[in-house]
This record gives sequence, C-alpha cells and structure tokens, in this order.
Amino acid sequence: MHHPNHKIIEAIFLVRFEEQEESVLLKINEFTENLQSIDLVFDKKQAPVSLSFKFEQDLKVSQSIENGRHQLVFRNEAKTRYLVIADDFISMHCLTPYSGWDIFLNEFIIPCYKSYQENGFGSNFTSMQMTYINEFTLNRKDDLVADWLKYTMPANIIPGGRDWIQNHQTALHIEDFAELNVTSHLLIKQKEDEESILRIVPTAAIKTTSRNKRFEEMAKEAHDYANRLFIESITEKTLNIISQPKD
Repeated sequence: MHHPNHKIIEAIFLVRFEEQEESVLLKINEFTENLQSIDLVFDKKQAPVSLSFKFEQDLKVSQSIENGRHQLVFRNEAKTRYLVIADDFISMHCLTPYSGWDIFLNEFIIPCYKSYQENGFGSNFTSMQMTYINEFTLNRKDDLVADWLKYTMPANIIPGGRDWIQNHQTALHIEDFAELNVTSHLLIKQKEDEESILRIVPTAAIKTTSRNKRFEEMAKEAHDYANRLFIESITEKTLNIISQPKD
C-alpha cells in the first residue's frame, strides 16, 4: 500500500503468539542490546489498564481496575518507528514518513520479529494484523465525503446539507482464516472550521493456525488484504490524488 502521494500517518503490523509464562521484563537488557542493530532504544515500560463496573442488586455500582502484564516500548531517535513487546504479541509502528511495504517489512518487521525469537519468545505465531491509518484533509465548503469514499450517503441529497458526522464500518470474513475491517471517521474540531479530517483505516487480520506458510508470506498476505480493502473503499478521485507524484 504505497502510492507516491499516499496519506498514511501510521502503519501498524501486529503479530500474536501463544502466551508464555516467562515475562518479557526478564529480558529487557537482552532486547535493549540486540535492538541497537536497527537503531532502537528503550523508551518505557507500560501496563494496559482495564476498568470494569458491576451493578449490585441494591443498585450500587462497584468498579475494579486490573493491570495487564507489562509491555516494553522501544523507539528510534527520530520517534518515527516504535516497537511494543509483550508476552504474547509484538507490534511495529511506522509513523510519517512511511516509505513503503518492502522497507517496512525488511528493515523493521523482520528484524524485530527475529529479536523477539532470539530472546526466547514467539515460537508459535497465531495471527498477524496489518493496519493503515490514512488521513485526508477536506475543504468543508466544497468537498463531500462521498467524493472521497464509496458507500456513503452524499450530504447534498438534502439542499444545503453538509457533512457533519460520518462513521462507517464494514467487516468481512474470508473462510476461516481472515477477518477484514475498514472504518472511516470524519473529524471536525469546531463547527466554524473550514477544514475537516477524513480518516480511512483498513485492517486485515490473518489467522495462521494450520496454514503452512512462512512468516514473510503470511505478513505479505495481511498487507495485501489491507491494501485491497483500502483501494476498494475509495473513489476514483481519491485514487487519482494518491497516485500523483508527491509535492
């Protein structure tokens, strides 16, 4: 998914594994050392937090907070690439500028995956997920979301109508091995703003169980599905814009 004038603000590749008892925290020094080869430095530890509520019979509400297992976050000096390491997954994040799939795969995804394996994790991967966050700036006076994105109602079907809230989601299943999802959101900060932001986010999750394919093949499959989902979701106008030489 790499057109000359693409509007990708973040590409995310996530690999899930069978969970192990050993914590990645025990290997923080080893990760820090061998990730230096791809110019990543340790950034922080983080633990996801989940908040749950329970309604009692007397109508009182109790809440509980649970901390997840710790994750390690690494980044490059420019803060354009991030690696999140957990006991059962790794996620690679590439922010602007995104240089294309081949570079993302060979220079970042594969080295990060190998580092995870070399430190005793990730012996069996169970799924892969590719997500692209695309962000387009629209002129609220002249642009309709329907001019950019297929399968949405044009605001001007009502005289004087303007796009205000747009949230779309489409989910697809392919046999028993893939789940595809594309969402779009129109973001308007204030009513008087002349511009709005349209985000189009395709995600492809590929289950790897019982599929005899190498890591690189499965990764490319997830990428290809996410790319196809994006292309099929946008209009000819949008495709022409991202296909033009970059300014």
